[in-house]
Amino acid sequence: MKMKWQGELVSGAYIKETNQFDMQQIKHFQTNSILSEDQLIHLNEYLEKHRNDTSHVLTINEQMLVPLNRMDVHKILEDFTAIRNFINQSKDAHGM
Repeated sequence: MKMKWQGELVSGAYIKETNQFDMQQIKHFQTNSILSEDQLIHLNEYLEKHRNDTSHVLTINEQMLVPLNRMDVHKILEDFTAIRNFINQSKDAHGM
C-alpha cells in the first residue's frame, strides 16, 4: 500500500510493505526513484553538512541532473525531515 506525501519541493509516496519512499518529483523534475530510509538519511546528512554552499547538483537515477541553490537545499531538508517523520508515524500507527 502506498501513502501519498506532498512537500514543498519533494513529492511521492511511502511504500509500507518495503519501508521505502517512492520519490516521484523533486523541484519541477518528474522521477520514479525508490529510496530506502537509509538512503534518505544519508542524503539528508550530506545536504545538512553542505547546507550553506551556494549551489549543488543532485543526480537522480545516475542520469538526471537537478540543480539546487541554497534555498532549495533548505526546503529539501525540511521536506526530508517531514518525510522521515511521516514514515515514523506510519510505522507507529501500524505497529512496525
